[in-house]
Amino acid sequence: MKTMHESDSNRRQGAALVTMMIILLLVCLASAALVAFATQQSHATERIRDYMKAQAYAEAGINDAYNAIKTNFSAAGNAALYPSKEFEDGSYDVTVTVVGDDQASLVSVGECGDATITVKADVKNFGQGAAGSEAQPLDPYAYTWLVNGEMRMNGSSEFVGYLHANNNIDVNGSSSWGDPTNEVHASATVNAVYSGPCALYGDIRSPSISGSFSPGSAIETASPLVPIPTLDLTALYNIAVANGQVVSSQTISSDTIWTIPGGVKWVNGSLTVKSNRKLTWTGCIIATGSIDFKGQLHATRYLDYPTIVSRDSSITVSGTHTFNGLMYSGGDITFNGSGTCRGTIICGGNLRFNGSGARFSYDYCGPSAGGGETGEEADRVVITAWQK
Repeated sequence: MKTMHESDSNRRQGAALVTMMIILLLVCLASAALVAFATQQSHATERIRDYMKAQAYAEAGINDAYNAIKTNFSAAGNAALYPSKEFEDGSYDVTVTVVGDDQASLVSVGECGDATITVKADVKNFGQGAAGSEAQPLDPYAYTWLVNGEMRMNGSSEFVGYLHANNNIDVNGSSSWGDPTNEVHASATVNAVYSGPCALYGDIRSPSISGSFSPGSAIETASPLVPIPTLDLTALYNIAVANGQVVSSQTISSDTIWTIPGGVKWVNGSLTVKSNRKLTWTGCIIATGSIDFKGQLHATRYLDYPTIVSRDSSITVSGTHTFNGLMYSGGDITFNGSGTCRGTIICGGNLRFNGSGARFSYDYCGPSAGGGETGEEADRVVITAWQK
């Protein structure tokens, strides 16, 4: 017969065994949970990695297709120029759909593992001055005039192409904007006021519009800001240094023709042409200070360099002028004379036109970082929307 002591001991041993089994069970369950969690985390990490790679592949497809058509819009209809591409662990496949005469939709599907990502981009051809198009370009070099402040016209003038002010457009003079075959598309972020008669072929877009013009149309709608580009002048400065064309402030007191070795003259300070004097050049002139053409200005673009730049100040053109290329000012620009300008004018401050009979028309003048080929691009395709 077992004693009471032996029975208590057996019960304690049995309880300890049950407790141990429960602990072992809990440890096993915890270990299984940890293994499952680690496996799940590993799979989640793989999915995130595959997602990021698929997105990168899809964006690469958009970039490759865009590069194939950005200077030749007709290539948008040639699917052989943007074939699908295989990678070690994924791929992309691009479809380009032409919309009308100057727009296309790019759709790229990127795959990696189990992840599939679709990226879309809309493009528009702004070549040949973007004549006939009504969309407000995102590319700052798509404009005849792009002004960060107020655009004010007090004299009679003619325009072709796109005009935009990140502030107001105020027209007081008699203006002829466009013709039946070359339209003008003007936009102002704040408001547009036409106090003088304006023959407008095209349209004006702004949240607030007042005045009289015909036969064009006024569209009261939001007109977003167009960022003023910052020119990287480092390469151009190096060209000027290499050719001995870095000079101090210049005052032109007699008729002068500048022959510019290397195509770039850098003026540390201001540049002034006195009244009744003429300055003629082919190339790029960059002044760190103000530029004041009291006399005549005759400038021709060289390669794809900007033609005249006031880096930190303003530009004033008071005499007659013939100008081709990119005119860029970090501050204000004022026209008091008459003449012709063909290219793009970008103004970091306010632009005021007080002259008479001047004509401003468009050429694409996007600069390169110190070099490029001569000649104009027939097409200039710009991404206008991006979705991913």
